[in-house]
Amino acid sequence: MFIFIFAIIDVIAGIILMMSGPQFQGSEFVFWVALLVFLKGFVMLVNEKFSKGKKVPWMALFDFIASAALFGVSGGLLLPFYFVLGIVMAGKGVWQVLQSLVK
Repeated sequence: MFIFIFAIIDVIAGIILMMSGPQFQGSEFVFWVALLVFLKGFVMLVNEKFSKGKKVPWMALFDFIASAALFGVSGGLLLPFYFVLGIVMAGKGVWQVLQSLVK
């Protein structure tokens, strides 16, 4: 259940990053989504470090990068690579949705 909720947060973050533009500058909603993505990344980091051993937590690293980008968007910083980062985040979210449905 948590993986499905986390996946939905990833899809929302990905859509916001793909559509990042002047309409999202200074947006409080984007700030809260960024905070959720950061907290989700922290939870995933702790989960991967304590359950699987010494693997690199790639999913958590993508969450931290996306949350930094979302904080930038909410602060007014718009960079061209946010679209690609949005595609990666939305893809990761869709992958997790499919993974949660299979299990």
